[in-house]
Amino acid sequence: MLPPIPLHLLGPGDTGKIASLYGDAGEVLRLQELGLCQGATVGMVRAGSPCIIKVGEQTLCLRTDGPLQVLVQPQIH
Repeated sequence: MLPPIPLHLLGPGDTGKIASLYGDAGEVLRLQELGLCQGATVGMVRAGSPCIIKVGEQTLCLRTDGPLQVLVQPQIH
């Protein structure tokens, strides 16, 4: 099993399970309300900042260069 990595290190087409969210409590809560909860699977559509990710049927745009950090467990295909 690979160790958790920052979300922005996933490449396009890669997937991972959310291991943890760090940052301002309000921002973390907002991401959780959007489906970015521990254990949720995310897919990287476009890497960079902002990155575009898929969570379930949703497509989200997320800045990864701020104080909020999303760690994911990469999934091997």
